[in-house]
Amino acid sequence: MKEDVMGGPDHQEAIRLFQAGVNYYNQGNLKKSLTKWTRARDLEPDNWVIRKQIWAVENPEQFYAGQVDSNWQQQQIS
Repeated sequence: MKEDVMGGPDHQEAIRLFQAGVNYYNQGNLKKSLTKWTRARDLEPDNWVIRKQIWAVENPEQFYAGQVDSNWQQQQIS
């Protein structure tokens, strides 16, 4: 049975995919970065760093237009 918690059996692979996504993001390739981050999130669904990175790229108005919209984030979690 696969553990869905940070530090579980897929943690290292999730971190590797997350870092690969960061590298693509830094190169300006949002599509590839989102693909890597989505795979990382699927391996480690409780990793909020990965989830928030995906949200920030897909919904920049919730993160970069003034203050971070914490209410919006709570709705996403629900």
